[in-house]
Amino acid sequence: MTTDAAVARATASATGALLGRPWAWLCVLGIAAADAAGAAASDVTVTHTLRPMLASLLLLAVAVAYRLADRNLRIAEMTEAAALWIAFSAAGCVLTYLCARLDWPLRDAALVRLDRALGFDWTAWWRWTGRHHVATLLALAYASLPAQLVLCCVVLPLLDGDRTGELFWTALLSLLVAAAIAGLLPADGAYVSFGLADRADWLADARLLRSGAPATFMLPAMKGIVALPSYHTVLGVLFIYSWRGAGGLTVAATAWNLLMIVATVTAGSHYVTDVIAGLALAVATIAAVRGVRQAFGHSAIAPG
Repeated sequence: MTTDAAVARATASATGALLGRPWAWLCVLGIAAADAAGAAASDVTVTHTLRPMLASLLLLAVAVAYRLADRNLRIAEMTEAAALWIAFSAAGCVLTYLCARLDWPLRDAALVRLDRALGFDWTAWWRWTGRHHVATLLALAYASLPAQLVLCCVVLPLLDGDRTGELFWTALLSLLVAAAIAGLLPADGAYVSFGLADRADWLADARLLRSGAPATFMLPAMKGIVALPSYHTVLGVLFIYSWRGAGGLTVAATAWNLLMIVATVTAGSHYVTDVIAGLALAVATIAAVRGVRQAFGHSAIAPG
């Protein structure tokens, strides 16, 4: 073995000892670099990035410290997972904004027609949920995404298999696809189509992006602007899949995330077509990640 090869191997070994998921971090850094380049090219500025960055680095430092001390690697995995999700969420959110900058024609009219062809009356469903006091429960389910991610970071490392890595890779792959689709097939959403535009708190950001004018956004205040496909639906399916075979946790996670998926229509201003597309994307990404693991071995993705 040459000296250079030995050094490279030692470096890779040291990196693996410090970071449980080096490839995942590399992908997130790649998205962040693409964000920086895209923002500079399209006159978009993102501010207030320091706190999320520091939170991610602090959690990562805890994970590295536990690995170096060779103590309680479960805690190392939990804290690294949390750090990774904070960084990924920030980079992914900026990516969706930059894709909206493409300003392709809005597809709301076509999505309304598709919903009607499926026999779904969005306005009737909105009124029914309001009359039967279901709207509050649906809104609660829809808003549970951050809490569910925290729960996944804490509990999934305690279960069998690399569920933490599996959830991350399926979420990352599906986000890349969803951001691209949303950029090419943008929509204002059902609230705008059905006279509820005052509820669409993301609309000002989306329209500013599509205008091409110089734009500045605060990272903590950025919204979910992906309409088609519904990324809430994608994550709902991925959560259900991640909790499989876990007894009572499986039942609870399945019931709650099915409710969250239903909630995307009224609480998330989605067309049913958005939800169907989200279901299809989630299934496709699960199949893709499983296929890679089966073809190249579990270690092809599991370490990071």
